[in-house]
Amino acid sequence: MTQLKIKPYFDAFISGEEVEHSKPAPDVFLFTAQKLAVSPADCLVLEDSQAGVEAAKAAGMKVIAVPNQFTKHQDFSLADKIVPSLK
Repeated sequence: MTQLKIKPYFDAFISGEEVEHSKPAPDVFLFTAQKLAVSPADCLVLEDSQAGVEAAKAAGMKVIAVPNQFTKHQDFSLADKIVPSLK
């Protein structure tokens, strides 16, 4: 984030290492919402993996799936929207 000079645009940085259970458990997303003091229902997640989509939906969040070359074969049917890129 520092190298890309975009760090000032974010209020928090949360890692999966900070929670007990990794995706597809919702822990990382729920912890992030808690740190930001926002309701999970008010969150929008951009995800590139099936496990991430499942985790965000389990957290009660809206999800936009952005499959990549390594995950494009995964099941993104739980996502609220699937887009081919962020462009």
